[in-house]
Amino acid sequence: MLIASIHLAAARGFGDHAWKLAVFVTTYLYREVQWRKWTDVLIVALDLTRSLGNPEAEARVYRILGTAYARLRAFDEAQEMQTEALRLFRQLGDINSEAHTLLMLSRNYNWHGDYPAALERSAEALALYRSIDHPGQARAMIDLGRSHAHLREHADALELAQQALSLCQASSDRDGECSAWALLGDVHFGAGSFIEAISAYEHALALWRSIGDQIQEAETLVRLADSFQASGNTASAETARCDARKLLEKIGLPQDAQQHLRWNS
Repeated sequence: MLIASIHLAAARGFGDHAWKLAVFVTTYLYREVQWRKWTDVLIVALDLTRSLGNPEAEARVYRILGTAYARLRAFDEAQEMQTEALRLFRQLGDINSEAHTLLMLSRNYNWHGDYPAALERSAEALALYRSIDHPGQARAMIDLGRSHAHLREHADALELAQQALSLCQASSDRDGECSAWALLGDVHFGAGSFIEAISAYEHALALWRSIGDQIQEAETLVRLADSFQASGNTASAETARCDARKLLEKIGLPQDAQQHLRWNS
């Protein structure tokens, strides 16, 4: 129905409205784990932006489509889309969007395990955000910190996570604050500081629940369960693990998308 509505709008000469509708429903389709439909809708939107000759819109759709492909674990397609978005934003001279796209590329590399490449892209994004004094610096710090954490460079990751948390709290960026707390949990877990990891994950969990992002809530519950297990609190670990499984079943997260979660049981 949604794709048909977008096609109908385009057929009646409302192509500009049609691609914007596709982008507008992005958050809903992501949180409802309708990732295949999300991808299909964005492919239609991409064709529309090309026909309209709107390179800015085209670049924006390329970037979002890359994220959708990454959620489907189609990493080659994700990189292709995001690389094309990066090329277009650079042509347009849009530094903010260029930096944003570099962060999407960084996350794609992190998801499929190329941590040095992820670190390079997020460091480049942070430098760009700093050059224009943009609040996106905090998000770039989180992604850069995540890459350091994957590479077991815990001191660098911890410093970036703490800086990002302060910036997000100062700017009332709740989504960014959630991510910063989650990163702090990952860093503490990786360093073997399980009590500190539990505290950080509990902060992240409460915020994810208040925002309503059940995917991130489930992922945080998995990490919280592993931290409880590692600290010797098996009862709390089982409770968190059970809550995670129930939530994953409720939202219908595909099994292949769950493979990157830590399940130490």
